[in-house]
Amino acid sequence: MAMKKLLLVLLLFVSVNLFAGDTYCYMILDHLVEGKFKVYIDYGTEDAASNKNYLKGDDGKPKEFVNVAQLLNYMSSKGWEFVQLNDFHVKVHNSLVTTIIMKKSE
Repeated sequence: MAMKKLLLVLLLFVSVNLFAGDTYCYMILDHLVEGKFKVYIDYGTEDAASNKNYLKGDDGKPKEFVNVAQLLNYMSSKGWEFVQLNDFHVKVHNSLVTTIIMKKSE
């Protein structure tokens, strides 16, 4: 009987952890002329490609950052954890594209 209870508790624990997952976001830095940048953010919603979702501050306006460390510190203060950063050089536009992936644990 004790073994059945132990198995039931383990089964419940495993099933709860299967449904508790991480949420990811994908960010693209949109460089501005004055050396700052805005951040396009995709939370994985279906309308993300057709919707320009800029990371907004408490005032509802797109937030501007002066460097990546400032962005990472801001996202960390909101509960997000850094996963990956990529820089791509786009020859057609002769520009650098920076993307960042972050996650928030449930």
